[in-house]
Amino acid sequence: MAHFPQLTSKRVLFMTDFKNKRLIKLDLACVDSIKQGLSEFQDILHNKVTNAGEAYRHNDIEFVEASEPTPLRLDSSDIKDLTLYRDSFNLRYSTDGKFLLTRPNRDGLFSLPILFALTTQFPDLKDEWIKTGQAIVAYSRRYNDTSSLWVDDEHVFGVETLYMLAKTYRESSYLLGHYFIPYWDFEHASGFDRLLQDLFKSEGWSRALIKTFLWCDNPYIRIKMYLEEEGGRREERLVYKSLLTHFKDSAEDYAWFKEAMIERVKAVPVMIRTRYDRLEEQSPVLDIYQTLDGEFGMNDENGSQAEKTLKLELFGNPLDNEVKELTTVLLRTVEGPLVSYSEMDRIAREKSARK
Repeated sequence: MAHFPQLTSKRVLFMTDFKNKRLIKLDLACVDSIKQGLSEFQDILHNKVTNAGEAYRHNDIEFVEASEPTPLRLDSSDIKDLTLYRDSFNLRYSTDGKFLLTRPNRDGLFSLPILFALTTQFPDLKDEWIKTGQAIVAYSRRYNDTSSLWVDDEHVFGVETLYMLAKTYRESSYLLGHYFIPYWDFEHASGFDRLLQDLFKSEGWSRALIKTFLWCDNPYIRIKMYLEEEGGRREERLVYKSLLTHFKDSAEDYAWFKEAMIERVKAVPVMIRTRYDRLEEQSPVLDIYQTLDGEFGMNDENGSQAEKTLKLELFGNPLDNEVKELTTVLLRTVEGPLVSYSEMDRIAREKSARK
């Protein structure tokens, strides 16, 4: 059994402080207790556990340490190495030091990332944390609406934990890409793309990051993995190697990319942006290829710049030909749909059709 550090700085609270909360009580000295707590958390996010028939929302749930007579709230000051936890909050800002080093667990809203940071050094929890990451992503994609993810007026649910998960277990990086829904509110939930960009800065176009690119259904987020804003005028420039440039240097990775895209669509259809878009008008391969090179495509309202990307060549073949060829393969090999609505968008469409 792994031995967890004794936590010393928790706030002892009255039960009234936890009013209307779904508390997940943990013995932080017991790996099995934490596994059970994470499994319960996953069930809640998957709507397998409800409150009087109503689904719990993410802000209703808090991890606490089991104690008598009342549980103890987790505290970020108990984290021995704060680097990863701090980065998960600070990287979205263009300047350092936006938050205190020990991000407070105000109202219990940050118990999930604190728990990860407290337990990340214990490999026995790896599989359960990856399942937890998958549940967070499924929750985000169910709603496809940033307004359903707010924790407070600056933070969205789960993203810090997914970032720390990706930094700890690189094979899970795709979950962070998959989390960023097509209907993302960039005006109010800005800067979160820097978390993916930080992964790219660390390792470049590894296959784990190519998979992350493929599993991200937001084109702007994909481009921002390797494109950085310059100055206050929001001018864009290519500051890292685009995926297209990488493929020109690695035919082997390009062949792998095409196979990986087929496997991705087989596993999960590409989510489209809104319920008002028509499924039959979508081309997931086209959408991906238009973001392979960020020299074109940014701030492109009418699509003309993105079209220029398709005229670029890869091994002597224009990208628009590559799109047609891979689309043909997908239609031949994937039995299910290539694209889909989010669950809530699908429900809204069905309700509208019944009127």
